Amino acid sequence: SLAATQTPRPDFALLLGDLHADPLAAFLPQSPLPLHVVFGNHEAVAARQKLRPLFPEFGERDCYAFTHQGCRFLALCTATATGDHVGHFESEFIKPGVGQLAWLEDELRTSRALPHRFIYAHIPPEPDNKPSGMHLGSLESRYFHHLLARQKVSACFFGHLHQHRRYEASGCPVLGVPSCNWNFPGEPAGFYHVRVFADRVEPVFVPL
Repeated sequence: SLAATQTPRPDFALLLGDLHADPLAAFLPQSPLPLHVVFGNHEAVAARQKLRPLFPEFGERDCYAFTHQGCRFLALCTATATGDHVGHFESEFIKPGVGQLAWLEDELRTSRALPHRFIYAHIPPEPDNKPSGMHLGSLESRYFHHLLARQKVSACFFGHLHQHRRYEASGCPVLGVPSCNWNFPGEPAGFYHVRVFADRVEPVFVPL
């Protein structure tokens, strides 16, 4: 996720899911940066209801978008409230249960003239669209990669894997960001510090 370093100071941070609602609520008044979050697969219905008032941009949806300095940021919900480790775009456990893909395509269509669009979510696509218990389903991964081939997206950020992963899909960096808390053995905790320029995006991994 985007997080604070001394130079240059980021404008905000993205938190990529698996959030602890009560500690996060206590931290918000002292946070040095605005935070934008997405739900992970460990946020059950009760946890999501606690998080919504803390982050009004959700409203009654699990996906939302915001614009910052001419760039559009699209927050997707790829994790259901059931704990499922396989990612989904549409489910009765995601609000809206149907319609997130239509919303995503409409957002990308209407923001096409902007210099940069970014996508962030919890569960990532599988790089080769293979069956996996820790990624989007195979068909959803294919859809997402096809979308990146048709749309100019500057970068995508995902959590969930507790590992550092990075690949390119149709020229778009797809970044699997490890946790700042717990990762698999040998995987450093850390975050991405991302600098955005008119003609490029420079994501740099910062280990903790």
